[in-house]
Amino acid sequence: MLGELTFKFQNILDHQGFGVALTGLAIVFVSLVLITLAIAAMPKVLAALAGVLPPERDHHAAPAVTPSNDEAIAVAIGFAMHRQARAKDKDR
Repeated sequence: MLGELTFKFQNILDHQGFGVALTGLAIVFVSLVLITLAIAAMPKVLAALAGVLPPERDHHAAPAVTPSNDEAIAVAIGFAMHRQARAKDKDR
């Protein structure tokens, strides 16, 4: 079966291979141009819709809670553990 297949330049010409290839290239090129134009127009579209859309809310804002001393407590615990470990090493 594989012996019957022949890859010749004439087969491409006979079966409109170049037409199919050029059609595919044109479709890809036009699609990429349209995507580029859509991306370029996006700031203008969003600016026009800014008056219609509701204002943004800050979803990542820190809670209105007073800061805690967690970091200072962690440092104090670490220092106490370090001192205790050094005291044990000196006793040996």
